[in-house]
Order: sequence, then C-alpha cells, then structure tokens
Amino acid sequence: MKFKIHFPAGYQQFNIDNGNLDANIILETGDVYFCTIFTLSNIRQLMNKEESPYFWAMDMLIVDNLKKKTINAAVERIIDEKNLDPILCKIGTIEEIYGEKRLFSDFDHMGDKLKIV
Repeated sequence: MKFKIHFPAGYQQFNIDNGNLDANIILETGDVYFCTIFTLSNIRQLMNKEESPYFWAMDMLIVDNLKKKTINAAVERIIDEKNLDPILCKIGTIEEIYGEKRLFSDFDHMGDKLKIV
C-alpha cells in the first residue's frame, strides 16, 4: 500500500539519535494515522529530566534514530505486517484533517510541504 509520511511541525535540524517528532502517516486510501516517534535515548533523557520511574506516550513509535530512511523503513514494515491499527492512531481522513480539496498527491513524502490548493 502506498503511503506518505508528513511531519506537521516540520522535519528540522535536531539530534537524530536523541529526539522525538510527530508524524502523520497518510495512506493512498485517504486514511490518516498519527504517531510520535521517539528514540530510546530521548526516552531516557525525558525520564531523567522528570525524575520519573516510568515513561509512556499515546501512539508512541520507538525507532533507533530519526533518519528519514529509518522512519520510512519502520512505517513500511508496520504497514506490510498489517499493524497500523494496533500501533498508530487513526485520526481521520485527508478531507477531515487537511480539508476537502486535498489529495494524496498533494503531500510531499517525508516532509512538511503541501501543495497550494
């Protein structure tokens, strides 16, 4: 199944080994899923900062690093293994989330750009 990964807040300069970012996974069917992608180092840093004995986040996806190819490979595998629904949160459709004039082709894969409609 074709998909595009959209970073609503952008894919900016950050530590790819210790960070997190939000992502929308947009399917060619028009469905849109959400997750926050974390690295293990980032989880440890957040736990230490809060002096917490635990960490949790809704719709959390943990990856080795935040390189685009790593994120893409993780999402591709999740889709291939038919694990979208248990791992990510379906937040709606392209029309509901981005507006009725948006199409799958309007999204820049692995980016934050949308075509002007």
